[in-house]
Amino acid sequence: MKRSILFGAVLLTVLGVTNVTPAQQRLPPLQILKSPSPEVLAGLFPATARRAGVEGAATLECVIRRDGTFGECVIRGENPEGLGFGGAALMAMSYYQVDVSGPNAVQVSRRMPGITIRFALPPGAASRP
Repeated sequence: MKRSILFGAVLLTVLGVTNVTPAQQRLPPLQILKSPSPEVLAGLFPATARRAGVEGAATLECVIRRDGTFGECVIRGENPEGLGFGGAALMAMSYYQVDVSGPNAVQVSRRMPGITIRFALPPGAASRP
């Protein structure tokens, strides 16, 4: 199962867990309540990667808090490595909030193991310092 939400230059992808129980498979889809603005995302794009004209991604594992924000995030991978996409993804997660009311309350304290944030360059971004 894969859900994607595009916000400006960042794609937040939540991948389903491979070892899920039948109850976990029936969890309601997450509804994004807050996300970073395009200006914030542009500021998070790693400068070295922007200058080089390189797009990238990072995969995180986070816990959904009671208020719908993400915490205890850990970088599980980044591509390409060493250009700052992991750190940028960690910062981007602080801007996201999901709905944890009603049926989504079961998502609280859930560890989300496959959150991938993709950073795409806006047109002409590689030429800016």
